[in-house]
Amino acid sequence: MPYRTVRILILTVVACLILGGSAVLAQSKTAKQAESLSKSADNAKKQVSDVVTHLGKMLTGYNSIIDGSAKNAQSAYKKLAGDLKSTEKMLQGAQKSLQAMNKEADKFFADWEKDLGEFTNEDLKQKSMARLETSKSKYAALGESLGQAGDAFGPLVQNLNDQILFLGRDLSPEAIQDLQGEAEALNQQATEVTEEVK
Repeated sequence: MPYRTVRILILTVVACLILGGSAVLAQSKTAKQAESLSKSADNAKKQVSDVVTHLGKMLTGYNSIIDGSAKNAQSAYKKLAGDLKSTEKMLQGAQKSLQAMNKEADKFFADWEKDLGEFTNEDLKQKSMARLETSKSKYAALGESLGQAGDAFGPLVQNLNDQILFLGRDLSPEAIQDLQGEAEALNQQATEVTEEVK
């Protein structure tokens, strides 16, 4: 075999390996992006769910003060005040997770749109485009749902904070009795927020 033919053959094989290797690297990057986005979404959902769970426990403590079932109202109040602070931190964490998920989704979908230009098969390109739109819609709906949940938690936590502040200066039976109407409204608000999140 002539030297020139061998050289062309070697260069062709090397070019195929390089191009094939870059395609494998791109596919690996895409798989990592998809996995990372999925984990980010799961984390955001879990954090919102954790806030709901924590709020439920906090309301149980609050209600034990209001209905008089707490063995020691002062201890229950201190725990409630501490739980409020941790709930506020959890809520901030959930909001940051949602922002991270949205940022990751934007990058993932922008890269997917770029990939559409790489197709040589028009049918597969159209199928990929349809899958892209479906996935974008699902993530947009998830982001909106979690965002609305986070927005709904804010007023509930503020309402609870005001009532905890009220009790902090006067934990007498008369003061607790004065909060009965507000307590009922707070529990109704909590039920609505929890239903909205589910």
